[in-house]
Amino acid sequence: MSVAGATHHPQAIAYAKAGLMAILEGRYQRSRAFLERAVALDPMLGEAWRWLGALHDGSKRAICLQWAQRSIPHATIPPLPQPREVSPPAIPAAQSTPAAHAEAEPAGAATSLRSPWRTWTMATTTLVLASLVALGGFELAYADRIYPGVQAFGVSLSGMAASEAQGVLAPRLTAWAAQSLNIQAGDQQWTLPLGRLVNFDPQHVATSAYQVGRSGSWSSRLHAQGHALLRDLPVPGLALPEATLTQLLDAVAEQVDRPAQSAILHHGDDGAWLIIDDQVGQVLDRAAARQAIVDYWSSIDWAGQPHAGSLRLPVQTLAPAQTSADLQPKLPQIQAQTAAPLLLKTADQEWALERAPLLNVTQPWRPGQPIAADRTAIRAQLSELAAAYDRQPQPSMLVREGNFAREWRLPQTGRALDVDAAADLVVAELEHPSDQPLTLPVVTTQPPPGDLEQLGIIAQIGQGKSQFASYSSPNRDANVQVGGSEFDGLLIAPGEVLSFDATVGEISAAKGYALGEMIAGGVVVPSFGGGICQVSTTLFRAAFWSGLDVVERHFHSWRLAWYEVDAPPGMDATIALGGPDLKLRNNTAGYILIDVDTDLSAKTQTFTLYGTPRDIEVRMLGPDWAGGGIVITRQIFQDQNLIQEDHWASYYTQ
Repeated sequence: MSVAGATHHPQAIAYAKAGLMAILEGRYQRSRAFLERAVALDPMLGEAWRWLGALHDGSKRAICLQWAQRSIPHATIPPLPQPREVSPPAIPAAQSTPAAHAEAEPAGAATSLRSPWRTWTMATTTLVLASLVALGGFELAYADRIYPGVQAFGVSLSGMAASEAQGVLAPRLTAWAAQSLNIQAGDQQWTLPLGRLVNFDPQHVATSAYQVGRSGSWSSRLHAQGHALLRDLPVPGLALPEATLTQLLDAVAEQVDRPAQSAILHHGDDGAWLIIDDQVGQVLDRAAARQAIVDYWSSIDWAGQPHAGSLRLPVQTLAPAQTSADLQPKLPQIQAQTAAPLLLKTADQEWALERAPLLNVTQPWRPGQPIAADRTAIRAQLSELAAAYDRQPQPSMLVREGNFAREWRLPQTGRALDVDAAADLVVAELEHPSDQPLTLPVVTTQPPPGDLEQLGIIAQIGQGKSQFASYSSPNRDANVQVGGSEFDGLLIAPGEVLSFDATVGEISAAKGYALGEMIAGGVVVPSFGGGICQVSTTLFRAAFWSGLDVVERHFHSWRLAWYEVDAPPGMDATIALGGPDLKLRNNTAGYILIDVDTDLSAKTQTFTLYGTPRDIEVRMLGPDWAGGGIVITRQIFQDQNLIQEDHWASYYTQ
């Protein structure tokens, strides 16, 4: 096959060009001789075979086509052009004389004796040399000019230099660049000047015109030159660049493409459900749109008058998976399924959650069937609860100073929500609602022993409370707070007797006590620390409910109403330095730690005792009236058996 840049026999090329010139002059017999000589020297000159086939018919024509297609795969036999009129050269008239006639006969006789082949060869050589001279002059004449017959955008550029062609082409190309292409796709429309799609550069077009007949293989150059000479050859229109085509499709798709949106159920802030309508989607059919643009661009008649164009690109519609009509029958059901809050609880905490966010309302379901729970959303919600609820186990801690705990911490049992098991419970509840709270499973972890366990301080063993809002003054409140702090963190060893008076010691302004009131000799008198009996009363109640032995307790001489706000009469205890005292014995197996909380805002005081639990139950009987006094009875049970009973009588004078 003949390829670009292939080397052909130079004499064969000369014969082929001579044959083409003879065809243009209508001298078919001479052309056939030249072309046959050309293919004999170089059988791979496909263009010579094509034109030789045009001079034959029948089987010879078919053979020429077969040879042409060996070097030009899709070659065809071209039609013969109309012969061009060529004026014969002027020949001077010869003088006819007898002498001349007499000399002619021998010459004719001599010629008749020559070989016919030699005569044909001489004639052929003469014609080839003449053709070569003519073609050489043709190439030389158009060395820097566009070949005859070449045109671009309807403008003939024959014989022009490239620079001259640029000036001729410029107005035409400017007019084309200003024309618009209207593109429609779906409900969108764009108007683009053609100049934004391709570069209508006169220099580029003129250069392309100049290259006609000068690029490619020899056969392709010869074909282009001959085609231009015979029919006028237009320069192809400007090609639409691949990158521009891709960018155009991307820009259209960006504006046209939109996904289909299914109708969805939306839970409003007011708790009501509503339907957000579906929306049909659309997408640019890129393959079909690309072909439509390519076909349109190929159909443009660049030789005609510049004109605007329009093009509609195909768009595919996308149907939503779920419509508003599909959801309408489901509204009553989902409203009923999410009306009540979801109640969750553990032993020490409760939560109320909305059901709506925990249901998978995007998953299709049939009316009458429960809406599926969204396990992912449920786990996320439970994990959020667990983050606040879970805690790590911590051993106890104690910083001791003598018989006081200056800093301490009780052991903390670790706890964690079992999220997987809890999710199973929530799924079942959501899909089959009830009005009962769910108890969430909790995994507990015991801490290792710490400082307090070494003293036998393990858990709370009792608590006493009192309220002093009914008799409150700044000084009395201060005395209650300072008095309580005397016992906060106090450690009581096993078997040790706690004395209130000994623990408090001096009551003075230096310790923070203020001037209050106390009952002395049946009258109310000013006294530093007045109101400290609120503290002894609270401690007595803590000892009562902890089951501690009360070694010494005294009642007030008067029945005071502020001690009966949150307890029955007879649950008070008075003290006085150097006088009545309150004494308690630690009858447990380990130390006792006293924690005191005085809340001046709520006007309450709380004594909490920590130690070794004895698995007992404390009950109060009374108050009973006996012998003119009020009697309070304490019963202590263990395993439902009464193991201890204590009585405290109070005789108030008023």
